[in-house]
Amino acid sequence: MCLAHPNQPYEKTRNNPGLFTLNNYLKRLTLRIKPKNTTIMLHSKFWQGFFAIAPIAMLFLGLIAYFIFLFFVISNSGDFGHDAEYYSSNSILGNIGLLLLYILVAVVVSLGSLVFYIVHAANNPNLRENNMLLVWILLFIFANGIGQLIYWIIEIINKRDQQTLSA
Repeated sequence: MCLAHPNQPYEKTRNNPGLFTLNNYLKRLTLRIKPKNTTIMLHSKFWQGFFAIAPIAMLFLGLIAYFIFLFFVISNSGDFGHDAEYYSSNSILGNIGLLLLYILVAVVVSLGSLVFYIVHAANNPNLRENNMLLVWILLFIFANGIGQLIYWIIEIINKRDQQTLSA
């Protein structure tokens, strides 16, 4: 379907060098950005497990570190009033740089997991027959981390076990 003329199909003629269509643009874009070894990475058990478990693990590690920081601040809050000159801003703020670095790594891993599993679901031939592809992609977007873990368990591990049992 052409954006300039919605009722006419896309035709490339001598007079019309090519009308812009979103579908054709996306096809050309995916051909350009698809490296040759994506199928190797998509079928790697290590990367599938890493991108399924890493966002959840980083969330729990971040929460544990946050509660340890809160415990440290609350346990030392009585000392701040007595010797105000002794405590500098570094001791109050702690290692904020490490916290920001951890947040940056967590965001990169989470986005990487999101992209990895959207590409994996789009290439999954079992999901092309029905609307489950759309359901999985929406689950990935709105339940980031948990959605990837559920997809990994249901669509990858269970399918792998079924293939080994039938073989």
